[in-house]
Amino acid sequence: MTIPPCEAEVTHGMIFSQPEDPLLRSVLSLFRVARDQGCVLNRTKVAKLLYLADLSAVEEGGVAFSGATWRWENYGPFDPAQYRVEDALVASKIIERTQDPHSPCGEIRLRLVEDVEAPLGPGSLNRARRGRR
Repeated sequence: MTIPPCEAEVTHGMIFSQPEDPLLRSVLSLFRVARDQGCVLNRTKVAKLLYLADLSAVEEGGVAFSGATWRWENYGPFDPAQYRVEDALVASKIIERTQDPHSPCGEIRLRLVEDVEAPLGPGSLNRARRGRR
């Protein structure tokens, strides 16, 4: 798999503030909000929250900003590129991936372990903090 230039920098542990990949930027912002609010995220929550943020933006007359290409999978909207972003962030030690031993289906939990600047502006972070109305 070819990694875009910004993600190659992340993979090699370089410091960045505004990654070029909109999905990477959106996922980082989501993890920052989750950390600030003491929330635990799993892969399903990441996909659903990004989708709801895009949906909210479109309903308010704006444009979807997550960079995801939403497809309807068995359990709802999903973009397989989310795995690419997750792998790049884990490899760069920005997020930590663990499997919940108490989950009957082996839930994968994700959390921000490296402090990052807000990859999206404050207005976009407010949408993630508010959640869907």
